Amino acid sequence: MADFGVLLILGIGVFGGILGAAFFQRFRFPPVVGYITIGLIIGQSGLKLISKTNINEFSPLNDFALGVIGFLVGTELKIPTFKKYGRQLSALLFGEVICSFILVSVGMTFILKCAYFDWNQSLAMGLIFGAISSATDPASTSGFIWENRARGILSSTVMSLIALDDAVAMALFGISLAVCRLLLTEDSGTLTIAFKIILSIAGALLTGLLLAWILNMLFQKMSRDKRIVLTMGTLLLAIGITRKFNLDVILGTMLIGFLLANRSPRRSEEVFKIFKIFASPIYVIFGILIGARMNLFDTPGWLWFGVIIYVATRCIGKIYGSRIAAKYTECDEVIQKYSGYCLLSQGGIAAGLAIIASQQISTFTDDSLHLGDTLVYGITSSTLIMQFLAQPFLRKALNDSGEKDKNVTKEDVINQWHVQDVLHDTDAVNEAAPLMSVMNRFSNEDFLSLPVVNKENAIVGTISLDNMKELLTDQNSWMWMLTADVMEPVKDTFYLNTPLDEALNIMQTVNIDEAPVLKSISDPTLVGVITLPYTRICLSREILKRQGEVDQS
Repeated sequence: MADFGVLLILGIGVFGGILGAAFFQRFRFPPVVGYITIGLIIGQSGLKLISKTNINEFSPLNDFALGVIGFLVGTELKIPTFKKYGRQLSALLFGEVICSFILVSVGMTFILKCAYFDWNQSLAMGLIFGAISSATDPASTSGFIWENRARGILSSTVMSLIALDDAVAMALFGISLAVCRLLLTEDSGTLTIAFKIILSIAGALLTGLLLAWILNMLFQKMSRDKRIVLTMGTLLLAIGITRKFNLDVILGTMLIGFLLANRSPRRSEEVFKIFKIFASPIYVIFGILIGARMNLFDTPGWLWFGVIIYVATRCIGKIYGSRIAAKYTECDEVIQKYSGYCLLSQGGIAAGLAIIASQQISTFTDDSLHLGDTLVYGITSSTLIMQFLAQPFLRKALNDSGEKDKNVTKEDVINQWHVQDVLHDTDAVNEAAPLMSVMNRFSNEDFLSLPVVNKENAIVGTISLDNMKELLTDQNSWMWMLTADVMEPVKDTFYLNTPLDEALNIMQTVNIDEAPVLKSISDPTLVGVITLPYTRICLSREILKRQGEVDQS
């Protein structure tokens, strides 16, 4: 088999991954499904364009990628969010995370014990499976809620949960990984293992705290471009130090992101935006490598049964964990019933955590299947299954809660309305009317222009303050001049049944704020005007009205 080299593989991965993601997004599946599928095609299950040696060459990239992911997750942890949502959100978060962690850990430990006949290995792997199961994919969940225009207490609660969910899951993963390494490599007593776990976690947090303090101090004295470079250097330092001393990469970089977001929110905002853009190709390569290393044809049957147990226990933990917590804290009934169904999606972060954990595990089991491969295969397979299951559950929750299609925007209303919905009644000016009477109307009314009609009541033009600006200082002329002397031809007119979006687009193109409205093509009687200020008022009232109906329900 030809060796394509690292750079060519990177090109194949990013290019193919983007195409795969675009294809699956047409069917409303998240991008990670496309990344993993392309990886399966070009990897060990398909064309074998990427060898196991190539995959191992990307080991440093995996560390770097997870460090960046941890950093970005940390940036989403805002202290005001905790203060705002308080007890109920914390209880929901704790309930769904801990329940899924416990149920999956117990279930997978039992399955692995039947396969490995080693309690240490089974418990270590079960803890990792449990920790990873607690993560929810924020991208696909928030994207689906947005696409379905959901609005209400359930949607807002879920959006808050997924912003914090991954951070808690990654912290839990860091602790579980430390326990896993010690269970697989140490024969020390319980106290010694506990001390090493605490030391590993504390070391990572201390590294993150020190580097975050230094970074925050330097941020105050540097330009935006230098801040971006400095942040990158700090992350590389954090990743390098934690890997050198076998500390937890995630906790260290996550603390840097958390402290930076809360200590220097304004200075760091632009840096976070750049890193989110920068992280995109890393996620693509991550997904490609996840699929590439899987060999579906060599996966033992018991592992597929394990995947079923994982999916079942994770769903039960998410649904009933959040329900119990919501009931205990007396949350709204809709949150008690449906919040768990909105948290089932599992994405790229879960698969990435599996890869990182697999690098720490070198013990073999029967049939030459690594413990690390067991973890990656199991999480990757379950991720694909959960992505297919999550959306129907989420759709049902939004429908049954009555929040689907309730996030009304200005564009929604504009697309549904016609000009008659924003019609502003006004009396036309006769073309033979003295200019003095027109000036009096402008003084007493809010219009900037008025339609002008002839004696047959047919519209013949418009008159505006802009037309009369040269006459404003010559008040004597107002007595003898007529409206017909200063009016302008009509630029555009609309009918009652003209779509509002069409009318607004034309008004923007010809740069007018007001236009006459006629009854219909067959009956061109003037019925009023459309004005941009009054249209904005009508739209705002309608949006508040519809959203008010949602809130009351």
